[in-house]
Amino acid sequence: DGKGVLIAVLDSGIDYRMPDFRKEDGSSRILAIWDQTIQTGNPPDGLFYGTEYTREEINRALAAPNPYEIVESRDEIGHGTSMAAVAAGSRLENGLTYLGAAPEADIVRRGKPYDDAAAEQICSQSAAAEVILTGFSRIFSV
Repeated sequence: DGKGVLIAVLDSGIDYRMPDFRKEDGSSRILAIWDQTIQTGNPPDGLFYGTEYTREEINRALAAPNPYEIVESRDEIGHGTSMAAVAAGSRLENGLTYLGAAPEADIVRRGKPYDDAAAEQICSQSAAAEVILTGFSRIFSV
């Protein structure tokens, strides 16, 4: 079921607003979003680019009338959201019609594909029992 697992999505983004990535209480299962395309916020500790959004910020955005005023990150392409749903999507609140491989896993999203060191840096800050780095973008691009 993925409980205690952290999945890092290395892809185009994640639509954090989807119920597929929430817990039963409505809070986000996404621990952090590091969007390397947004340079106006605070980057992760030890890095100097992009904007990191915490779970607390994501939860505030989910409760807001306009979530993008708090967490600007978007998945313009949709591929990252789809891959995250395959890996960790749940059926909460009439979400997916199928269940992801690890529906109770926590999720970390990072902005640009092809930078495993950056994902490992974020994942190393987690207390999750297991870390699974999912480089879906590498599998599907040539």
